[in-house]
Amino acid sequence: MSDATEIVVNAVVPERKGSPPTDRVIAIVELLARSREPMLHRVIAERLRLSKSTTWQILTSLERAGWVSKRDARYSIGDGLATTVAHARR
Repeated sequence: MSDATEIVVNAVVPERKGSPPTDRVIAIVELLARSREPMLHRVIAERLRLSKSTTWQILTSLERAGWVSKRDARYSIGDGLATTVAHARR
């Protein structure tokens, strides 16, 4: 099973207690964190079995927060996420 498949399974398992919208955000961040290359939004949607619209909305919010960055229509983890982690470790 690939990393991307594991993320999909974890994101959509009905027995998992929690918030499905939050699980989708986590799945996108985890997928981008594990990816060696920036990814197109449609590829992210396909890998996680999410609609392109939902994926785009989440990516837009994450980009606004600095958690992802976008270059040439491809997304990767942004500096804002690293800053957040650094603050949490203090």
